[in-house]
Amino acid sequence: MYCRFCGAENSDEHQYCKKCGKSLAIAEASSSDNVNLPPKQQDAALDKNTCDHGVICPNCHSGAEFCHPIVKTDITTSGGYSFWDGCCGMILLGPAGLLCGACGQTTTKIKSATWWVCKNCGKEFMATHSAMEQASVSMRSSAIYTAIIGAFLSMDVQTEKPIWIIAILILIILGLWGSIALRIEEVTGRPVEKLLPEHEVTAFWTRIAAYSIISLIVGLLFGLAMSE
Repeated sequence: MYCRFCGAENSDEHQYCKKCGKSLAIAEASSSDNVNLPPKQQDAALDKNTCDHGVICPNCHSGAEFCHPIVKTDITTSGGYSFWDGCCGMILLGPAGLLCGACGQTTTKIKSATWWVCKNCGKEFMATHSAMEQASVSMRSSAIYTAIIGAFLSMDVQTEKPIWIIAILILIILGLWGSIALRIEEVTGRPVEKLLPEHEVTAFWTRIAAYSIISLIVGLLFGLAMSE
């Protein structure tokens, strides 16, 4: 039997690791068939078989009984000049539309998310459902910004825009959508491919592709319509 924490090999009779002293008991019933695998294979088995069915620490692989949930609340207050409102106003109304950025009012947003804290290693990682909720919000925001950029690119098509500006705007679009998956991995400790079942992974990337393409097309068409 291999220790899940330090990788040391122990006899089947041992209840605690002879090297690090931690319990050799398997935290998740579904992982009991993997205890005789070497550590790297054991990690792969845990990723495949248990991460979708129960809470498991991405750092030390401790099971649900070693992790407890907490709710983190983020309160943000926004006000003053809004850059994006100003951009939208400029697209719709021309230079005078920049004043729209100053028309907003102070708003307070309260966001709550569930996190898990591992008692063994102290690792904090966001619950899957909270991470996916944040990803959905990020997709909607990215779609709006992509549409705005698309509209800017297609306005005044007779006027040639510098290549470097077009390149920067395209990189911004790619960064907006690429950062969503990176953020999920950052807060959960696992990439999307290991965090979700296979069919949900496919649905996730399909949403990313569909939202980005549709929002860009809508923005381009809107910009062309405004140019006429």
